[in-house]
Amino acid sequence: MTIFIRDKASINKLQNLFQEFLEMSGLKVNIDKTKILLIGKNMDNIGEFQFGSVVTEVKILGITFSLDIKRREEFNYKEILSKIKRLLGWWKQRDLTIMGKIHLLKTYALSKLNYVSSSSEVPKWLFAEIQKICFDFIWKGKDRIKRLIMYQDYKDGGLRMVNFELFVKTQRVMWVKRLLYGEQHMSWKLYFDEIFSSVGGRSIFLCNYETNKLSLKAPLFYVEMLKAWQDLYNCRNFEEGKINPIIFNNRDFLLKGKMAFNADIYRRNVYHLEQLFDKESIRPVTHFHSLGLTSLNIVYIWNLCDSILKSGKYDGTSCNWYEVDIKNYENIFLTFFGQIITLRDVQSRKIYAHFVSVLQNSYCLEIRDGHQKFDFQVKDMKDIFVRPRISTLIGELREFQYKLLHGAVYTKEQLLKFGFVGDNLCSFCNKNSETYSHLFWNCTKIGPLWQDIIDYFQLEELTNVEWQDIHVGIEGASHRIKLCNTVIFITKFMIYKARSQLVTLSLAELKKIFITYREEEKNIAIKRNKTGLHLLKWELLNST
Repeated sequence: MTIFIRDKASINKLQNLFQEFLEMSGLKVNIDKTKILLIGKNMDNIGEFQFGSVVTEVKILGITFSLDIKRREEFNYKEILSKIKRLLGWWKQRDLTIMGKIHLLKTYALSKLNYVSSSSEVPKWLFAEIQKICFDFIWKGKDRIKRLIMYQDYKDGGLRMVNFELFVKTQRVMWVKRLLYGEQHMSWKLYFDEIFSSVGGRSIFLCNYETNKLSLKAPLFYVEMLKAWQDLYNCRNFEEGKINPIIFNNRDFLLKGKMAFNADIYRRNVYHLEQLFDKESIRPVTHFHSLGLTSLNIVYIWNLCDSILKSGKYDGTSCNWYEVDIKNYENIFLTFFGQIITLRDVQSRKIYAHFVSVLQNSYCLEIRDGHQKFDFQVKDMKDIFVRPRISTLIGELREFQYKLLHGAVYTKEQLLKFGFVGDNLCSFCNKNSETYSHLFWNCTKIGPLWQDIIDYFQLEELTNVEWQDIHVGIEGASHRIKLCNTVIFITKFMIYKARSQLVTLSLAELKKIFITYREEEKNIAIKRNKTGLHLLKWELLNST
């Protein structure tokens, strides 16, 4: 048995309770297996216990509880971090693609933190440490692509890398959902009501609050829940012109610069703007007396009404406000990506996707080739970033094209700036600056190779293409177009490899390479039960 004791009165009460239990059942507490954790103040001289031994920390369902924050963090998180570092140290020796590394991080590394982070507060330093560990593993050095981009979906230029901080924030929102729905009299829910009684208990989540302006002392885990729910403000208040009608804990209605809450008034079920105003006028005193309010309550209400009118958020001429159900918490609507859904029905992946999408406001996504910026519409950019994934099943080709689109493949043009090479001249012709456009398209040693490929495989779609098409792939989703893009990606990849080895590619060598990649993709297609699509795509190459 594990016992948390706050004060001496708790000790006496427990002793009496155990004595009554002994007299009624004949059973008594096993002293050797009973642990006592002192959580109150001034517990140093509390004396000896008759029913267990005092400990400074205790482990319950895999989570360590301790008054010493450093010890708690060491047992709950630092041990797991050590295991993650050892695991990733073993995998660093493998030649994995970026996509493979991210999949490994999701499946085997970050998953180790899921349970403890969902049940206890997460220290802020952990988020930075997790980021460092993960991206050091991905890049083996300095980042080549912005982290905010890598968290995004494929169509938004990302790789669906997990943002652990947003993952934890999503967990907290799901705890809000558990708190408001289901069995209402569970002990942890009643405990929440007790802790938050100074702001209305669970109804706080219906209010237009600001966490930093709440006057309460609560466990950090619950504070994290409040902050996460607050961050969904725009998803909850999505109808223009509508306001939150709850007068308490409302950051728009302040008394002396603070959010207002009066427990006595709230207990009398008075909390709505409609109960205070009759259009633009404050309701008469007789109305408030009929609601059971005292004179002091009415004075408080009048002061609050004056603040509400001065705020400019409510002018008294409109009753356009959100519906609130303070008993059953129904009608809590959220909007994600244009879809309206209730909190009761929302899934965690929707919430996480929203938090990730908000990061897009912090950067401008572009497609460059190192020198020029291509002017694409948003829809076209989404198609371009997804194109490698729909064109080929081979991970290293997807990764190479992804890096190219983000300018993360370094030629001598970039390496000269870093001081790694003595000049920026093309590795093949040794005449022009080695830019993307020159290396992969305009070089006199490379141009004829493209023409040989187009003629041999009869790829009419590539006859009149320009550098931009070679850089991003050609538009379309037919099997022919997918094959053309696969040929483009393979050729660029092999050109870059040949550049590193200072050799010139020939059509004969490329034909062998195409066949090798075709067989590799065939094996992947068989595993994924996509053999039919594979055969349709490679039909032209099979015939040659």
